[in-house]
Amino acid sequence: MASPDGKNIVRMYQVFTVKSYSQRGNSVSRYGFSTNYLEKYDGLTGQLISTKPYQCDGNCQIMKVTNGYLWLRTYDTKTSKPHFFVLRLSDFTKMYDDEALAQKNNGIVFEPATMYYNPPNVSGVLIKGDDNRIYSLDEASGKATSMPDSLSLRIMGRPFLQSGAHTFPNAYFSFSTGQRPRLNKQPKDSKLVAGKLSSASDFISPYLAAYYNPALKSEEAIMANKGCIVVSKTKSSEDFVFQFTQVDTATLQTNWSAALNYGNNKISENDLLDIQLHGEHLLVIEKNAMGFLDINSGKWKWNKVFEKDKK
Repeated sequence: MASPDGKNIVRMYQVFTVKSYSQRGNSVSRYGFSTNYLEKYDGLTGQLISTKPYQCDGNCQIMKVTNGYLWLRTYDTKTSKPHFFVLRLSDFTKMYDDEALAQKNNGIVFEPATMYYNPPNVSGVLIKGDDNRIYSLDEASGKATSMPDSLSLRIMGRPFLQSGAHTFPNAYFSFSTGQRPRLNKQPKDSKLVAGKLSSASDFISPYLAAYYNPALKSEEAIMANKGCIVVSKTKSSEDFVFQFTQVDTATLQTNWSAALNYGNNKISENDLLDIQLHGEHLLVIEKNAMGFLDINSGKWKWNKVFEKDKK
C-alpha cells in the first residue's frame, strides 16, 4: 500500500517456517507457522529503502498508510478481539497502540475496523470511539478531537475503485456486454446522435480505474492526459495478467496499453491492491509486483517483481 503522496510503498510479505514433514505415498505435507514482515520502497524509483524488515507478530493487516505513519491491525487469538498500533513510516518504530491511545484520551477505546475519508479542511485520521462518536486523531500526539454529528463521512475501503460505468460532464460511459466488451460513450444530449461512440479496442473483464473525491463527494475516474484508464485482463484463463489501457475520452481511441510484468508469479482477481496517479506517472501496486507507468508514452519507468511469499 502506498502513502497518499506516492513517495513510500509499504509491502507486507509472509515467511513460512517449516517445523516438520509428513509423507503419505507421493504426497508431502509441511507443518509450521507463518510470520509477517513489512518493508518499505521508494515510490519514485521502486528501490527498497527500509534497512531491515519489520516483524509483525500474529495475524497482521495494513489498515492505512499516511504520509508519515503506518496503521496496523492485529487479532488476539485468545480473546478473538482486534487491536491496532501505529508505526512511524520513516523507520517502523512504534508510536502507540490502542491501549496507549485510550490512556491519552480519557479511556476512550477506538475501533480499528473502520477508517473514513477526510472531508475538506478536516485533518488527522478519522476513527470511531466506543462512545459511538467519530474522532479526528492527531498522529503525532495521539490526541483525539470529537467531530460534529453533522459531518458527512464515507467509509474507506480499498484504495482505488472499480467503475463499470461513469458519468463525465457531457457524456455517459459504460461497457458493452459480451465476451470482449468495448467502452461506449453516450452523450447526455440525446439529440447528439453523432456523438455516440464505441472504443476501437475491446477488453476482457474491464473496468475504469477510479477514486473517491471527498471534496466533491463523488467517485471520479482516474484521468491521465484527457484519457481514462481501463483495467482489464490479457486472458480469460488463470494465466492472465493485468493490463492498463489509456483511452481518449473524446474519440475513444486507444493511446497506449501496458501489461504489468509478474515474472513467474500466478495472480488472482484480488491481487491488484492500489492505483494512484502522481503527476505524469501511474503507480500500480499488486501483491507480487508493482510499477511506475509514464502516462505520456505508456512505458514502465520501472517494474519490480517480488518473489513469491517464502516458504
